[in-house]
Amino acid sequence: DCTLSLYRLVFTTVHGLYQDRYAYRDVMTDVVVQSLTNTDQRLRIRCQDYVQKIAVFRNRLAVQLPERLVVYELLEDDQTGELTSQHPQTIRQKLDCNLLVVTSQHIILCQEKKVQLLRLSGEKENEWCLESVILYMKVIGGPPGREGLLVGLLNGCVLIIYIDNPFPITLLWHSRPVNCLDLSMSRSRLAVVDDLHHLYVYDVASKERIMHEPNVNGVSWNTEFENMFCYSGNGLLSIKVADLPVYQQKMQGLVVGLKGSKVFCLRHISMLTYDVPQSFALYRFLERKDFESAYQIACLGVTDNDWRMLGSFALREQELGIAKKAYLRVRDTKYLDLIADIELSRLQPNFDDRISSAQVLAYQGKYQEAAQLFVQAGHVDMAIEMFTDLRDYAEALIFVRSLVDPAIVKDLILKQARWCEEIGDWKAAAEIYLQAGQPERAVHILGERAWVDDLVNVMRRLNKVEVQALRACGNYFLTNQSFPYARETFLKLEDMNALAQLHVRLKEWESALQVAEGHPELAAVVNLPYASWLVEQGEFEEAHKAFKKADRADLSLMMIEELANNAVTTNHFQNAARYFWLLSRLTLEMGLSSEQETCERFEELRRLSELYYAYQYIHKVTLEPFVSQEPETIFNIARNLYIRTREECPKGISLSYTLFALAKQARNLGAFKFARQVFADLQNMRLPAHWLEQVDLASLSIRAKPYSDREDLLHVCWRCGATTALSAIQNGDACQQCGHPFIRSYYSFDVLPLVEFFVEDDITPEEAQRLITTYNPTGGNSGGGFEGDLGGWQEQEQDGAQMLTLVDEGAGPSPSAGRSEDPFMDILRSIQRGDIHRKLVLGRDGLLAIPPSMAFVQKWSPPLVPRYFRCMASDPPIVLCPSCYNFFLEEDFEYSAMKHHCCPFCRTDVSKLGPGFEKAYTQPEPESP
Repeated sequence: DCTLSLYRLVFTTVHGLYQDRYAYRDVMTDVVVQSLTNTDQRLRIRCQDYVQKIAVFRNRLAVQLPERLVVYELLEDDQTGELTSQHPQTIRQKLDCNLLVVTSQHIILCQEKKVQLLRLSGEKENEWCLESVILYMKVIGGPPGREGLLVGLLNGCVLIIYIDNPFPITLLWHSRPVNCLDLSMSRSRLAVVDDLHHLYVYDVASKERIMHEPNVNGVSWNTEFENMFCYSGNGLLSIKVADLPVYQQKMQGLVVGLKGSKVFCLRHISMLTYDVPQSFALYRFLERKDFESAYQIACLGVTDNDWRMLGSFALREQELGIAKKAYLRVRDTKYLDLIADIELSRLQPNFDDRISSAQVLAYQGKYQEAAQLFVQAGHVDMAIEMFTDLRDYAEALIFVRSLVDPAIVKDLILKQARWCEEIGDWKAAAEIYLQAGQPERAVHILGERAWVDDLVNVMRRLNKVEVQALRACGNYFLTNQSFPYARETFLKLEDMNALAQLHVRLKEWESALQVAEGHPELAAVVNLPYASWLVEQGEFEEAHKAFKKADRADLSLMMIEELANNAVTTNHFQNAARYFWLLSRLTLEMGLSSEQETCERFEELRRLSELYYAYQYIHKVTLEPFVSQEPETIFNIARNLYIRTREECPKGISLSYTLFALAKQARNLGAFKFARQVFADLQNMRLPAHWLEQVDLASLSIRAKPYSDREDLLHVCWRCGATTALSAIQNGDACQQCGHPFIRSYYSFDVLPLVEFFVEDDITPEEAQRLITTYNPTGGNSGGGFEGDLGGWQEQEQDGAQMLTLVDEGAGPSPSAGRSEDPFMDILRSIQRGDIHRKLVLGRDGLLAIPPSMAFVQKWSPPLVPRYFRCMASDPPIVLCPSCYNFFLEEDFEYSAMKHHCCPFCRTDVSKLGPGFEKAYTQPEPESP
């Protein structure tokens, strides 16, 4: 019929509220759960069916659908606050009801006059039939499974039904049908809104009506404060707190909840949250001095200024507990410290309330009133302290005049000085500190600002006894590089330590060493940096001495060890030998963890020093066209070095260089047999390319020479008289028959006529030295077996060569027949006739019979033991270096001493070897004309 119609569809609001948790229907099939106080907490549940009713209680959410009822468990994450649902329980029944309520363990259905209690599984557990139609029902909490229901009936009856109790409890009868109900937090008061929109507040215990208000459509008690409720109507929100006047503000909607300072209002189909100010109630309680109620109101939510006002009022009335809580809220540490002081003061026996009141007034800016209270309480010093803290020294001096204690006056002056510091008047502050007897502070002020001229004046005004201030002056002079003033300060202090450090800093080593000589306790202060400076300058010998004077042998050891390794790396083998020798001596002086370890380390370092000392000549003769050493010397050095390094060659020493030099010298000196063996060993080694042809040619040409060695190149043992072949190197550089090591001159490396002997175990080194120097021969043998009587040896000369021959006792008379034998020679002959490997041990008589000039003792420091040697021939003369204890032919040692003024091996200055050495081996100075 061509009719156009317009329909308006209006759907009722389906929602549920428990405290601040609100659930509502959205798009007809979804349920949205959110927190009204936390907008970020939101959960959407898609039911995929028409949502008819919603109920929420704590962590339970019940949703009624056409054919079933679903109960969800709501969980909130403790860290993120995210809201989730899990374990839905479904009652697959079509349930008809007017009101739907959920508890922790049950579902409650309301249909007209009936109230049914169902388990979550759907089984009916209980049922109540009431006398009138139910208009309002609300869960008021309780233990799980024992919750209570607040019920309002059409006939005006208000009931409480506990779900574990089959009998409802009547609270009161109202004259009109009930539209809205709510109980206070303690369930002591009941608010009722009837069908005429009148609000009535009853006392539950006495059933007495407390309040009546018309034009109200909703009411709710505060869930966090007992004596506060709100109601809405006529476009206003009204809040009633205890017996205070009602506070009102404009608001459209219906009040459904009040939590703290949050009011939840339903407006049309939206739930809105309003923040209600609590200041109006707070101020009223403060006027009444009801601080407990004021604090409870403040806890609902007030501004920081309101908290401070509460703290100020409470503190003024000495309500310290409330004041402390208030200032804790705003984290006002100043007032918290004041409260703590007052609480401690109250514990004192003579506590005066006027003092605490004065302190409060001072903190609140009422200084004159506070000062009067301090004076009335008999504490003028507190008034002075207050004005001093305020930098109001004029007012402070007014109160100081009433005192005669100079300590208080001084304290006030010091505070004035500190105030000058704060305002930046530094010179005035320094002068005040000097007058107050605190020169250290004055020095610090001037020194920090590098005012050297003013600091000099202060330093010269100070007495010698003011040590700390003077020392601070000296340090600031050093910081500002005013070294003359620093020297003047330290001399005034007589602080030699600081003076020495100043000389060290300025590298005035001569002055620093003079200070150290006069004060031995400063040796380390001066010599340690001096040694470091010498190392930087390359003066390693002097640095070593300085380290020793500083008693830091460990640093010297590290330095010399690094120098030794560097010398080996750069092929400076003479320096390497010197450094390794110094390392061995330092190791012996410092010692290691055990004596055995010390001895082993010493022998290892001494061996390295001897090897590098010998190798320096081999290195030169291999690389340089001309050398100053004789061919026999090079041959002896090379053979000795080859014997000692053929199994283990130290770093930097080339065995091929050693063999090349040895083969070359052996061929030139006529040791063809030995040269053939060396060339064979040399061909098995990896050689430089330019050596290959020369070595191959020499190896072939040597085969045309006789297969023998020159006899004068062979070594004769002075202990057993046996001759050792050049190729016999199995036992090292020693006699192949008796094993006695060849004692060589550490210049020409010739074998010296020395035989090592030992002393009996009961003879101490000191006694042995005394017996050797005593020389008391027996039987008229005044020469000890060498001068006139050679002790069994017969000296003769043949073809210009001097020879010693051992005469057999059975061969007939000898020049010494009829005289007693030398004990040393007796033992030596017995060894030659018997076990040639037996040690040659002398007793006291034997030591007395040795001429001192023929005995040599290597006096090693402990834990090493001395070694004893006897010279078997008076010619050539032998010298023992008292520093390195190496033997030399006298002519070789004299040549080195005259040329270099030092020992050839250890390079110790002759002047330090002893007066005898300095006199014998030093060139006399030419006489002046």
